[in-house]
Amino acid sequence: MNRISIELVPHAPPVLAEELEGILKRFPNVDTINIPDLVRLPTRSWDACLTCFEQVDRAIPHLRSCDFDLQNPAKLHEIVKDQRFSEILVVGGDFFEDREHYETSAIDLIQFFKKEYPAIKIYAAIDPYRSSFEDELAYVHRKLDAGADGFFTQPYFDLQLFRKWLNALEGINVYWGLSPVLSEKSQKYWETRNLVNFPKDFVPTLEWNAQFAADLIAEIVNESTSVYFMPIRIPVIEYLDAICEKSSEFKVRLGA
Repeated sequence: MNRISIELVPHAPPVLAEELEGILKRFPNVDTINIPDLVRLPTRSWDACLTCFEQVDRAIPHLRSCDFDLQNPAKLHEIVKDQRFSEILVVGGDFFEDREHYETSAIDLIQFFKKEYPAIKIYAAIDPYRSSFEDELAYVHRKLDAGADGFFTQPYFDLQLFRKWLNALEGINVYWGLSPVLSEKSQKYWETRNLVNFPKDFVPTLEWNAQFAADLIAEIVNESTSVYFMPIRIPVIEYLDAICEKSSEFKVRLGA
């Protein structure tokens, strides 16, 4: 396994710094942070990453392509100027009422960065649920052709589906997603909003989610690939501790 990233909510800098300090104290080998751009919060992903750079070497902001006008890219140049970003994650982004949007696709934004900032490593998103396997894989290859250097996936809950994608993406730089689903309400959200088909043995408990994460990690621990954790409605440390109880290799890798 190459790298371990934790996805953190872009809280105000003091809150974010305190959260990250606690994580690194417990798991000193966490080497990467990725930050989504959540329009409901005032702190943007790239500003939150600047806070993280005080404690980790790698912080990856998510950039929503629909937020940027490539006919007037001043905002993008401003974001990159004087920043320490060596990596970004490009996502399409959802549209919201009372918020300006542009017809900029993820592929458009990947091409922009590849042309304007070729030294920046560009990650794109993989969603194994939104369409057929063949259609999503074709979309992956269009992103690669546009200049993507690697990918972050939506979280997995099914090892068979994960193995199918692991085989399909052999040799590609991928962060495989893991996120706990801890209630029936949350499960229903993932099913209706993200079109996830949970396996028949799934139960929305920390025990099940920790064991699944440990099983998935066991399959990539010797692979040249990475993993990221997206804790939702549970403290990061509690989630990772539960996984460490199931995987001694992962515990050692985290320095716990």
